[in-house]
Amino acid sequence: MNHTPQHSWLTRLKQSWGSLSQVAVWILAIVGSFLLPPPIGFPTDKVQVWQNLGKFIVTILAGVMFVAARVWNDRKHLRVWTIVAALLLVSAVVDFLFYQKLLSSRTCSYDSKIIPTGTVYTPHTLEYLQKHPGSSCENLLEDFAGKANEIWTTDSIEQSRMVLAAIYVSCLPLFTVCLVAVLQAVSLTQKSP
Repeated sequence: MNHTPQHSWLTRLKQSWGSLSQVAVWILAIVGSFLLPPPIGFPTDKVQVWQNLGKFIVTILAGVMFVAARVWNDRKHLRVWTIVAALLLVSAVVDFLFYQKLLSSRTCSYDSKIIPTGTVYTPHTLEYLQKHPGSSCENLLEDFAGKANEIWTTDSIEQSRMVLAAIYVSCLPLFTVCLVAVLQAVSLTQKSP
């Protein structure tokens, strides 16, 4: 067996990566199961790409947080971990609420589906809205047979998709590092001063 420093490093990395991946999947299961549906308006294979990116980011951040937890593992760090957890919770909730706001402003229901909408109407839709002022996105989708790209420009629909996906991916790490910070703070309460 080869016991070079490089081989030893790779062995430890493989062991750590497996554990970190399991933690990341566990955290994603918690966050994803009740907080965040997958990004909306992408084909199934594209949704998987965004979910995988989220898993990767969560895995890396979980690793960074676990390293920080090992370095700052004294009861004297309890206050810092508690403050960090509280700040991360506020950031995560604000990001989550922003995501919910974007979901309501950049998506619309049609035929039991959630459709991404754009922010810029096509010239055809602008003419239509002059004759039908105050039409909701649901009305527009109904009147245009669910063809969002005839109502909003393709670029603005794609921009909505990307914004929703980016905010989705940013929510996951915030909740992850918040959870790890809380777990570290709780574990420090168990230590004697």
